[in-house]
Amino acid sequence: MSEALRRYEGTVTVQKRGALAEKYVISIWRQTKLARQPLDFIQPSEVAELRDAWLKNLAPGTVTRRLTLLSHLFEIARKDWGLPVQNPVKDVRRPSVHNERARRITDEELRLVLAASRSSTLKTIAPLALATGARLGELVGAQWRHVDLQARVMHFPLTKNGTSRTIPLSPDALAILSPLSGQVGESVFKVTSHSMSTAWIRAVDRARQTYEKECVRAGVEISETWLVGLRFHDLRHEFTSRMAERGLNAYELSAITGHKNLGMLARYTHLRPSDLAAKLASLEARA
Repeated sequence: MSEALRRYEGTVTVQKRGALAEKYVISIWRQTKLARQPLDFIQPSEVAELRDAWLKNLAPGTVTRRLTLLSHLFEIARKDWGLPVQNPVKDVRRPSVHNERARRITDEELRLVLAASRSSTLKTIAPLALATGARLGELVGAQWRHVDLQARVMHFPLTKNGTSRTIPLSPDALAILSPLSGQVGESVFKVTSHSMSTAWIRAVDRARQTYEKECVRAGVEISETWLVGLRFHDLRHEFTSRMAERGLNAYELSAITGHKNLGMLARYTHLRPSDLAAKLASLEARA
């Protein structure tokens, strides 16, 4: 299987826009005991055993992505490479994935995370993500030739869903980008998605540890949710929710975020009931 993974990476993975992330998943599979077995020896029960072990510490979505890659490897080996193998992953139950998130990140949480970070780039790119709603992969791939500070727009020629998108730059976004102005052809941020994701995770962990120590020192109860479960992608979620609360309709939001349907957009838009109540009161008073 290790040889098959190497061939898959060199012929299939390299053609994907998410090649970097997939190479990481391949490296995980290479570390398993299955990697040392012939492809036609691998049994569904062995794959299921790994699935269950991973689910003890990882999110269902992460485990599902790993299984999906292995399944595709077997299909490529069978259909394209002509190897006489069956796909054992087909007989393995996938974990249920619930992508909906109601977690909102507060300004104070973000401030503490950035204060705990040792990455100067994260301290710039995270506030920009909150100010634009752009994905991390879009920001790290941005180039100055696609940024027009005068017109207050930023263009992404290739996004996650395979299309281009131009987003408006708010005053906050302009204030972040203006001091960084670079040359045409240069990247806005000379970093990778992986390095920024790692920096974010480490900063959240440090911020939480600092918070817990301060609570113990002050003799106050430690919150179970404060600075817990924060993902970089929550900044995009938070931007979308805030813009909805400020009055942008679903079509205006989708033009900025790039969501193709309102169902997908709804996953990222979680309005506070108290804000909706205030808006209803205002509309009723006006009526």
